[in-house]
Amino acid sequence: MIKKSTKHCTIRELAKYVGLSTCTVSRVLNDPGHKWSIPETTRQLVKSAAERLNYVPEVNAQRFFRKKSNVIGFLVPPHQDESESESVFHDQHLATILGSVAEELRQTDYNLMMLFNDQETKESGRYESMFRSHLLDGLLIWGIHRDDFYWNELANMQTPIVFLNNTPGEGAPSSVNYVANDFEFAAYQVSRQLFAQGCRHPLWMGAIPGLTLNLEVQHGIQRAMREAGLPPDALRQTHCGYLQLDFGGFFEMIKNCDGVIAPSHNAARVLANILPTLQRNIPMVCLDSSAANAVPCVPTMLPDDEKIGREGVRYLLKLMENRAAPTEPLVQMRIQGKPFAFTCP
Repeated sequence: MIKKSTKHCTIRELAKYVGLSTCTVSRVLNDPGHKWSIPETTRQLVKSAAERLNYVPEVNAQRFFRKKSNVIGFLVPPHQDESESESVFHDQHLATILGSVAEELRQTDYNLMMLFNDQETKESGRYESMFRSHLLDGLLIWGIHRDDFYWNELANMQTPIVFLNNTPGEGAPSSVNYVANDFEFAAYQVSRQLFAQGCRHPLWMGAIPGLTLNLEVQHGIQRAMREAGLPPDALRQTHCGYLQLDFGGFFEMIKNCDGVIAPSHNAARVLANILPTLQRNIPMVCLDSSAANAVPCVPTMLPDDEKIGREGVRYLLKLMENRAAPTEPLVQMRIQGKPFAFTCP
């Protein structure tokens, strides 16, 4: 049994102890794949001595030598997002995706670093600097807006990046890497159900302006409208956030509408209480919720956030290892709720 020292030693002390150069010792300790041609007896000598002398590697030196940090960044909007009056961490989708990412990374040697996408950080080019300094090996980005362009520089550096759920808007290269819920097909599915019940003048309460998924939802609704023979101007549109609702002009718009497409369970729950007061039978569907929070009497599309986090990590690891990318970046959503129970009692 090897008796360990109670003190740590440096790489210079270890090299002096085994009678080798610091370069050779460094190569042994930082070359698990045996890239360098070093005799096995020498490798065993260094490793045994390192254990005996209680050698602890210097992290920055390892990063420089390996050009690898074993750290993956998880980039989210600022803690207090300008588009919302509550913290982004109140978003259940983010919490579920983050938990899934952490669980997937537990099976690897990678650690997770939270990063906040505030304006000062974007303007300073901090992300590029972290990659150049080998502080990050890859980056997961959640909550990007269509008018964000900070990622362009990262793309030009050919750094491993995967967008989760929201993707860059116009001007994004076709090679952008992402894993996202298929909101376009989800919007198409619930809109078809709405139109099958006789709705001819739908009101779409869009989510936060600036998110790409708004455009995807719009395409899905328009596809269902074309199939139902409805003209484009039959659709009325307003916006409300996921966490805080703004119903400015809602009551005026609903007068000329006979169906509602809600963006989230928060909006659906408030509307379920408001619509009966209008003394009209107005059906409603919901595009986005969790199984636990969905309004029971409203057909709702449920995103698979756990799969988004899990597949996002797997996709990023493949990119970091220069392996082939997955062929199905879109995750299908499932519907919950009785297809024809549109109106709450």
